[in-house]
Parts: sequence; structure tokens; C-alpha cells
Amino acid sequence: MHSAGASRGAKGCLRISAIGPKPGSMKLAPTTRGPLTLAVLSALLLIAVQSAWAQTLTTLYNFTGGADGGTPYSTLVLDKAGNLYGTTSAGGASGCGTVFEVAPNGAETTLYSFAGGTDGCNPWAGLVFDKKGNLYGTTQYGGNTAGCGGPACGTVYELTPSGGGWTEQVLYSFEGFLDPGIPTGNLILDKKGNLYGTTTSCEDGNACGSVFELKHSKGGWTEAVLFAFGCGDGCVPWAGLIFDAKGNLYGTTFSGEGGYGVAFELTPSGGGWTQTILQQGLQAFSTYAGLVFDKNGNLYGTTGSPGIVFELTPSEGGWTETILHNFAGYPNDGADPFADLVFDSKGNLYSTTFGGGTSDNGTVFELTPSEGGWTETILHNFAVSDGAAPWAAVVIGKKGILYGTTALGGSYDAGTVFALNPKKKK
Repeated sequence: MHSAGASRGAKGCLRISAIGPKPGSMKLAPTTRGPLTLAVLSALLLIAVQSAWAQTLTTLYNFTGGADGGTPYSTLVLDKAGNLYGTTSAGGASGCGTVFEVAPNGAETTLYSFAGGTDGCNPWAGLVFDKKGNLYGTTQYGGNTAGCGGPACGTVYELTPSGGGWTEQVLYSFEGFLDPGIPTGNLILDKKGNLYGTTTSCEDGNACGSVFELKHSKGGWTEAVLFAFGCGDGCVPWAGLIFDAKGNLYGTTFSGEGGYGVAFELTPSGGGWTQTILQQGLQAFSTYAGLVFDKNGNLYGTTGSPGIVFELTPSEGGWTETILHNFAGYPNDGADPFADLVFDSKGNLYSTTFGGGTSDNGTVFELTPSEGGWTETILHNFAVSDGAAPWAAVVIGKKGILYGTTALGGSYDAGTVFALNPKKKK
């Protein structure tokens, strides 16, 4: 077990500036490939081609990168009417990103454009609804405090429907240093309406990210750092968190001892929280994605690159890691799975890969449990015209339809919102 007093800024802990693409910095896959790439391609062509179903993908909306936003990294959230909500990291009225809604018919509405000041800038994470229909999210930058190597350290905000529109309120601005900032993972709500999330800030001599809580009371919101990461206990928690039935928190870090990802648990104890490392050095890869539980209490996640899907099974004395799938990359498989996994009602897993596929612009895939292992099916290969570089997870709607975003591609190369029917065509 590790406490919040772990050493900070230790050797091997990656700074936030060293990881993750910045808004607008990504490039689409080149159309020409060198001798080394062609050699790899030749080797991959010897691999048995995976089964590929004929799917139906619909591009619901093409972002222009202008006032409507662009470069969405966020996972979508559905309301009861089937409307989709998410964020873009760029574009909008001030170029600092937006919160948007896409109706089932593809009509897009910009609910809020970030101005880049105290209201926040560059939202990476998705949104979460409370019981009253309010939306909560984070921005990487902006706010009313300076730090994090120069820019303000980000915010937690609320969007409230009012008078036919939405009103934004900043609930908290991160201060940096002992209150690390730059949040990228999705928020979660507990039963009392409190918010939990992670920050990624990793400046020299300061904490390598944190797990935080925002407590809701009649007088407002109070923030507390539940755990500050060093390096031996993980560094830079890029993804969000999940709860188990007992109220314990689970998550991952991008880096850690030796530079590889860590899976962890945080347990409330004695008025604080105690960290337990479930797996150190997740198959020697760095980790952007979070974790998901199955019905039996096993955990599932992904790492890259080119990446794996893994399972963590509780066993006497610890957790056992099993690799369910090794991604092979272009052209027959996906590569770089940065998104969370999601289960359907039948126990199948779905997600996206940022790269790989037939044109090296990313995929949507399914993993189906079968006797003796898991079988992967590529449901869709992105081809730029219908999107490229999907970073976010998919969400499952009615009739099993998968909804998601791509960070690039589409009509204006500014990303898309898509719907995909995973059922085989007859």
C-alpha cells in the first residue's frame, strides 16, 4: 500500500508536456509508406485476416472547426430522448472548445463556447448528467488561478438548462502545485451528488496528478485532494474513475515506476483514502484508458502501443493480469487503444483504436467471449471521409447502436459524431 506522502518528481515520472497530443496537433495517416513500413505490412499480410462484418456506420455530424467546435476527444452521453452530448477541445466562438448536443436526426446545437478565461478552455473529457438534468465536466486549462507551468490549471464546471438555453457555472478552479490541475478524465457522481475525478499535472518538484473530490453542500462546492501521485505509486492518471459496490475507487495512471502504467484502488479509511496498487507496469505499456467491471468483479482495460486488452482477476494475495487480445495494427487490426471499454448486456466488449485498420485511421472493435478465449471483430475501419483518429469510447444506445466521436476526419477534418449498428447485415 502507498500513502499520499510518496516522493514527488522522482526519476522516471513523465511530465504532462511529454504525453498526449495537443488540440490541433495530430496528423492523419500518410498515404505513402517507406520501405520499413512496407516490410511490416508484408509481414502483417501473412497473418490470418480477422473476420469483418458488413456494418452500417452513419456520420451524424461533421464538425467544421469553427463556431460549432472541432477535435472532439470526449465520450458521448445520451439522454432519455436519444440526444447525444459531448465536448470539443478546439473551435467555438473563441477557439477554446465547446459543449454540444447532437439530436438523433444529426442536428447539432452548440450549448456553450468556452471563452478561455475564468470559464475554462480546451475541454478534453466528456460529460455526466445528474438526476436533475444538469451537466458536469472539466476543462484542461483556464480558470481563475495561475500555475501548471504558466496557463491556468483548468476547471470543473456545471451547465444548467435555463430559459431555452444553458448557463455555465465554474464550480472549482485548480491551483496547481499541491492541488494539481489539467484534468482529462471523465467525472463520476456518487449517490450524494458529489463529484470525483483525476488531474494530470506533472511539473518538476510537484505532484504527478491527483484524485480529487468535489463535495456538494447548500453553500457551494468544496474540493479535496484524496490522493496525490508520486512515481512509485503511479504518475499522470489520464483516465477517469469507477466505483465498486462498496464505494472504493478504481483507476489507472499513464506512467509509473519504469515508465509504465499502473492500475490502482483507493479505499476510504480513517477519514482519508488508502491506495493499493493492483498491477504495476501493465504489460510494459503506458495507459490512457480507465477500467470497467464485469458482473463477477473482474476489471478490464487497454494499453498501447500497438496495444492490448487485458483482464485483472482478483485472487488470493492480489490480482492476476490476463491478456485477452494483442492488437496487430495496420492493415488487419487496430492500434493504440486509448479509449475505455464498454460491456453490452451479453458480456461483449466494445471500444475504439486511435490508429490501425485498413487505412491506419482507427477502428471500432468488438471482443466476444468464446470457449478458450476472446474473439475480436473489427466492426468498422475509418477512412478519413467518415472520420479518423477516434480517441473516445463508444456509448451503447437503444437497439445496441454504438455512438462515438472521431477527433479528426470527416468533411472538414475537424472530427465527427457517428452511429454504428454492430449487427451483421443479412
